[in-house]
Amino acid sequence: MAKNELNIVPPQAASTHLAIVQLTRAGDLVQTLQAASEIKKEKPQIQLTLVARKHYSDSLKFLLETVFDNIVTIDTPKLFSSNLDNAFSELSQTLNLISKTPIDALVNLSFCKPSQYLCGLIKANHKLGPWIGSDNQDYISDKWSQLLYSTVTQGPLNPFHLVDLFKLIIGVKTKKDSNAQQMTPRKPVIVVHPFASTDRKRWKPHKWSEILYSISKNHEDHTIYVVGAPNESQLAQEIFSGQLIKTRKNIVNSVGKTKLKDVFERLTEARLFIGHDSLIGHLASLAKTKTMTLALGSVRPWETAPYGANNLVLSPRAKCFPCFPTEKCAQYICHSDIPYQVVTNFAGLMLKDKDLKLEIEKSTSPFLTGSCRIFLTEFHKKSNLIDLCEIDIKSGNTADILRPLYRMTWALLLGELEENREFPLLTKEAHGKLLSVMDGIKYVYELSEFGKKYSLSIVEEVAKDSPSLSKIKANSQKIDEIDKLLSLVKNSHPSLAPVIDYYNIARANLPGGNVVEIAQNSFFVYQDSALATSILNELIGKTLAEYKINLNQNSNTVSR
Repeated sequence: MAKNELNIVPPQAASTHLAIVQLTRAGDLVQTLQAASEIKKEKPQIQLTLVARKHYSDSLKFLLETVFDNIVTIDTPKLFSSNLDNAFSELSQTLNLISKTPIDALVNLSFCKPSQYLCGLIKANHKLGPWIGSDNQDYISDKWSQLLYSTVTQGPLNPFHLVDLFKLIIGVKTKKDSNAQQMTPRKPVIVVHPFASTDRKRWKPHKWSEILYSISKNHEDHTIYVVGAPNESQLAQEIFSGQLIKTRKNIVNSVGKTKLKDVFERLTEARLFIGHDSLIGHLASLAKTKTMTLALGSVRPWETAPYGANNLVLSPRAKCFPCFPTEKCAQYICHSDIPYQVVTNFAGLMLKDKDLKLEIEKSTSPFLTGSCRIFLTEFHKKSNLIDLCEIDIKSGNTADILRPLYRMTWALLLGELEENREFPLLTKEAHGKLLSVMDGIKYVYELSEFGKKYSLSIVEEVAKDSPSLSKIKANSQKIDEIDKLLSLVKNSHPSLAPVIDYYNIARANLPGGNVVEIAQNSFFVYQDSALATSILNELIGKTLAEYKINLNQNSNTVSR
């Protein structure tokens, strides 16, 4: 099926049957659940189908069934069997189960090749997210999926939380979160999950031994449950091997001894959850439990922090954080940036029934927190999208400065959502880098204007009584040259990768059944690219102007 055979519209139009494909890990399934629950609230009559991997969905079925009407599981070993007959049989059965009821809208939130091929085979009136057609071409036709694909998978400049991106792709209307934390009475229970999917994302066991000992001693009236999967039992044994921790009677090692459903029920009664970026943290947010997340290694907390207001996130100030998952790192320098005393102190603050932000501001010691960053999650007052708000604000790197500017740009252009923000703090070095970024923006803007010009020339030439094929080809070649020049700009100005990659994907998915329609849509994409760079240029310009004003004021104060 070619993309022109489909009507690309938001899934709000799917008033009957919406199918969501999520073939990645369990944490992504919980985030998908959080997004899907919102569309179910808006449209209670809608039929929701989830397509997920059996390995991850079975343990979460008790939660998934509360939102999804149908759950189709894919047994990966059977589907990718070396026996082709068995593989085709499994695929055929899966497709029949998915399409048992005609699908109005199919949404792929997986962004992996197997999910794209699968979505290409599933029949649906509308398709969102990436899929591969019968012509073996990749298609991503909706804007928010194009943004996710061009930013989340490419680097640290995606400014949106994944749950918010999932909501925007599905078509959920942004509104204030009505579910406050800990609405039900809680027991004196703390749940700790000291593990993560990779070594770079978790502390060594001895550090967790110190934290558990300290928290248990400071809060003897609380029971601390350490939870985890069976394959984390060995690490748990190392944590509990220390002599001091063995003296504490209020710490319970339940790693590998409970099912996920039992862990979730424990979270619903707990007053606090502490852990790294993991599935359990997402379950804690679903249980409306206060969470403290220690983000290390390749974790991008603005994308994956537990979704909800007033969740605490601690991350390193190391320049290499966050790293890319494929980057080699033997030292794990970022692991030493968060002192264990900060974790134990903040745990005490979170157990108080007081304003957490105010309590942290009053008790924060520069000696302890100088090497780490402290964030609280909250919903933006205007856009109602989740925000990671830094408490002890200091000047960040170029990515930290550009991320909120990109967010304001994309929110306005793609979602017609407005956000107001404070000017970021700049260093002299950051000021110089932003000036360089503006040079790159100028190139992208000029190339976008040329793209408009040549796209319009094709439309005008085709409209003539005797169009010149040579002129049409010449203009098409000019457009190809523009795309090559944009790639060069991206290499010299990597901070502009999001805007260049996004519009590259948009141009690769131009709708249209003939040359005129494609050229017209090419014109609109270049026009949007020029508008995006104009907005970004204005935001950076105002940031630089504010920096100069502050610099002059400080100079005048010193001279006096």
